[in-house]
Amino acid sequence: MTQPAVKERVRRLEEQGVITGYHAAISQAKLGKNTTAFVMFRTKKCSAFIEFCKQSPEVTDMYRISGEYNYMLKVVTETTEELVAFSERCGDFGYSYTLIALIAPFEQKMMFDGKRVD
Repeated sequence: MTQPAVKERVRRLEEQGVITGYHAAISQAKLGKNTTAFVMFRTKKCSAFIEFCKQSPEVTDMYRISGEYNYMLKVVTETTEELVAFSERCGDFGYSYTLIALIAPFEQKMMFDGKRVD
């Protein structure tokens, strides 16, 4: 595609809300954040728990989910000890189940028109 055609397509995608913004991709490992975990959480104090997670720098993503647990968090820390400390702070809000990620073959896979964008 020509540069003007690409520019026009990007502009249309922005107007349609398909492109919602631009950001820098940060290497957590370069920041010393070597432990990634997914925390399944069950709480009845939803509003307070959401606010707690917004204020917790360890939480990078939060999803409301269905099933036995009502939230899933992506938590990134420097060490497993910091992950344990975060988990203990969560105890006031309910119960959790933690899965520690060993490796990430890929992250933030982008989709466009049902196809992966590399």
